[in-house]
Amino acid sequence: MHFLFYRDRILIKSLVNCIYAQATFSEASGLFSISVKIPESTSQLDNGNVEFTIQAPANKGWTAVGIGGTMAGSLIFVLYPGSGNNVTVSQRLGRGEVMPEYYAQTNLQMKQGTGIAAAMMTAIFTCQNCKRWLGGKLDITATDQDWIYASNSADTIRTDDRQATIQRHSDSGYGTFTMDMTKAVVPDAQASTPATSNPATPISGSTGSLNNQSSLLSKKNTYIIVHGKFSFA
Repeated sequence: MHFLFYRDRILIKSLVNCIYAQATFSEASGLFSISVKIPESTSQLDNGNVEFTIQAPANKGWTAVGIGGTMAGSLIFVLYPGSGNNVTVSQRLGRGEVMPEYYAQTNLQMKQGTGIAAAMMTAIFTCQNCKRWLGGKLDITATDQDWIYASNSADTIRTDDRQATIQRHSDSGYGTFTMDMTKAVVPDAQASTPATSNPATPISGSTGSLNNQSSLLSKKNTYIIVHGKFSFA
């Protein structure tokens, strides 16, 4: 009986580890969801791999999520439909209230399960040099790491070009959220397993929180006149 109790306790602990073996966030209205994993063996390296799964509606233009509290200095991943059922992920560096620039210093490797199904984009990829970049870093010890997001449902972009021009986000299509990054560091074997391998299967659960957008939405948009369609924050 003692053996059974001990075995059951190990099983429960293993199930808990599986449930929390990633940092995740799902936006309530279905605008996007994200899962982040960092292999334990590279968690202390600035150039260590970060495993991402990001989902967004395929029929709503482009969607972007970025590491950081403001656009300036954030490392941003922009998702939009590519050729066929492909998904293009464009890694970009936020420079302020202008279109973020393509950031070639990071290296993305797309993984199986990436694609479009049931009107949903799923991008599963490994990113090298995504823990520290020019002007910012991902703090894996933070329980409330800042992130930003943006979208433009009217920008019907479809291209495999990672450096494509994108139009400015809509007035209600951006904001901030936080994630508990302490849950992102996982054993190496778990890091290679994506949050979902089926583009039609949504990421569930949340280890973060959505911040009030009112302060962002009340910003004056005078920069639109200067920068035209090239800004999304």
